[in-house]
Amino acid sequence: RPDRVSTSRSDDVARLLRGKTGSLLEIGCGSGRLLVSLAEWFDPVCGFDISARRIQLGRDMIAARMPHLCNRVTLTAGNADEPFPYSDGQFDVVIAC
Repeated sequence: RPDRVSTSRSDDVARLLRGKTGSLLEIGCGSGRLLVSLAEWFDPVCGFDISARRIQLGRDMIAARMPHLCNRVTLTAGNADEPFPYSDGQFDVVIAC
């Protein structure tokens, strides 16, 4: 699907990231739906969001529906005004969309 024009955010991001591999961080990940769709190509996959509630919803969804991803997808709640919980250069790809 990444070769077709679409209005799906997942398809658009997959098209932009085609051929990329390694570790991935999504800033503003919400419940992590986009991260889950990218976990096939990236490992590890991490998400960061200000909403602790959305992060917990994502963790619950992954545990219930995709337990095979529990060790590959990490969701973290935090505030962008505080020190970022990741190191510079820790990820091969960083997205915020």
